[in-house]
Amino acid sequence: MQGLQFTSKERITNANKVYLQVIAGYNNNYATKLYGAYYIKEENYNASTKEYDYILYDEILKTMVKYEPINISYPTTIYNYFRQLLNKLNISTNINSLPNGTINIESDIYDGINFTYRSVLEDIAQANGVLFYLEEGVLKIAEFDSGETAIIDDDILKNTNIQFGEHFGAINVITLSRSGESDNIYYPEQLPEIKHEIKIIDNQLMNNNNRDLFLPNLYNRLKGIE
Repeated sequence: MQGLQFTSKERITNANKVYLQVIAGYNNNYATKLYGAYYIKEENYNASTKEYDYILYDEILKTMVKYEPINISYPTTIYNYFRQLLNKLNISTNINSLPNGTINIESDIYDGINFTYRSVLEDIAQANGVLFYLEEGVLKIAEFDSGETAIIDDDILKNTNIQFGEHFGAINVITLSRSGESDNIYYPEQLPEIKHEIKIIDNQLMNNNNRDLFLPNLYNRLKGIE
């Protein structure tokens, strides 16, 4: 989910959508990129500075409402449930399959547990080892590695505030955890001597006795990521 936060001397009026245009330059080379659309979530007026503070999010904002059951017959596959959920939210997608999309959901596990539609989408993404994102109103799957390489030379390091975080990976273990993290299963069964694990905790789709069915595709999807 993409967000935007800024302060303005003037109030935004009659705006259904807000866009951010960024212009970046280095060594007399310039590029422009447009981000958005964003939708206003919060507006606060600061009387002391006479400024307006805004918090905005992209179209996934409309999924941040209380979950209500969708019109679907059970059992159904995770992929079919996913498509019907997007239909209810009026969000289009180019996704034709999911790694664990053929696994069945036996009943509406989200009814009455105080989830939002966004929380359900997060569960679906976790259960399939993917990242969802919106681009021009279409829900897509993000690739973890685009294959592009950025060259950071000494000149950039001298003139740019760059910080390097800790290195983690490559991922070689998937752990599914439930019951307050007291009940864990691992993949692969033969654990490596040094574990770099992804642990998924209390995912509603993977809290049943068939959760081992999710592991092989999750492992194939996530192994090797650093």
